[in-house]
Amino acid sequence: MIKTLLKSLKGSDWGMLTDFVSPVFFEVVPAFAVAEVFGKIVAGYGDKTKFARIKEDVSERIGRPLDLRLAESVHRSSSQSLSNDARKERGRKVLELYFAQLMVCDTAILDLRSSAFGDNLDWCPAALSYHWQPDFRRAIADMYRGFYHGDDAVFSGALKALDLTHASAIFREHFGKGGQEAVVFDLSSFKSSFHAIFLSCKENRSRLHPDFFALGIYLVCLYEHLEELGIPLDVRSAFMSVDGLL
Repeated sequence: MIKTLLKSLKGSDWGMLTDFVSPVFFEVVPAFAVAEVFGKIVAGYGDKTKFARIKEDVSERIGRPLDLRLAESVHRSSSQSLSNDARKERGRKVLELYFAQLMVCDTAILDLRSSAFGDNLDWCPAALSYHWQPDFRRAIADMYRGFYHGDDAVFSGALKALDLTHASAIFREHFGKGGQEAVVFDLSSFKSSFHAIFLSCKENRSRLHPDFFALGIYLVCLYEHLEELGIPLDVRSAFMSVDGLL
């Protein structure tokens, strides 16, 4: 049923957000678990009152540290009209927002698409949100923290908690070689990395946490925005800045 539903979304905004899911995904995550996660996202999309509370919570938790303002509407020009410095600044702020929600927000607003941000970087997201399972969010945050701080014990512990020790090399390659100071974002590369993780799970007979479906949507939104900027970004600096603020 969930496979049929996802296919029906092709060509819509939802299709763009879910086309990272390959057939192998359903071999490592039970379809009913994916359906449950997807159902929660869809239900939240229709509950404007609940989403208003989520926006208020996100604003209170990370708005001031990140100098972020959630707005009711925004005016946005094409990224092509921005200078390189302005693109780098936009990319840095979006990366900080991505990391900050994973680090401290029990419920994240998933819409980081370029259309959700105004020229002054005010944020007017669609009602796409997800309440992470605590063990999943904690492990993902620790994975990033371990990687960017060069703490192999924390990084490995996070992958073990996710039953993804077998995919360690894939994650390291996905995050980027060197100092991650000039990372170019490309949606096709992201999809390839996720597919490689799915295949690794299948080969090693491990189950993928169902919250990876919501994380995939979150990442698609991030990559869509940063790919459009078309400029290398200092991801390590963005993470370290957030980790030091929150």
